[in-house]
Amino acid sequence: MDVDVMAVMAGTQLAMERMDIGSLASLFPGVSRESAAYFAAKAAVVSYSRTLGDPKTLRLTGVKVQCICPGFVDTALLKECCSTRDLEHIQQKYAVMTPDYVADGFLKIIRHAENGAVVAIVPNAPPFHVADRPRLMIYFLIFLSRLLGKVIGIPLLSFFHQKMFFNCFL
Repeated sequence: MDVDVMAVMAGTQLAMERMDIGSLASLFPGVSRESAAYFAAKAAVVSYSRTLGDPKTLRLTGVKVQCICPGFVDTALLKECCSTRDLEHIQQKYAVMTPDYVADGFLKIIRHAENGAVVAIVPNAPPFHVADRPRLMIYFLIFLSRLLGKVIGIPLLSFFHQKMFFNCFL
């Protein structure tokens, strides 16, 4: 009984105390120097979740890992971090979700999303999967950078070069 139930319950409680969630902030650059650490921390949660959500890790551990990225949620943290004016702006431009709304989205993710999924929760829409940058695209950009570096001597493969290439060939 101690191992079968109590150890599982104690382990679950420890995990829940240390659990963090992503945020839509993890998918965008910070809005100010003061917010940089928060945005970076949330991006780290997303990357860590994707890493632990690898199929090999699931096979080895049996633990399914998913990451939720809600937008603005009506919490004490939001009220502490924002002025009344900022809160009004956020409510008008983005809307603020209740914790219950986010919890409902979280349950949908657990039931329907695959291992390693990063899922955004926004007001008035079902949760949606946020795709990772495909490795194939990164490998392609490495190839393109090497090619254009040798052929035309560019010092940096910028977004301009990428847009030009894709517009010409795709």
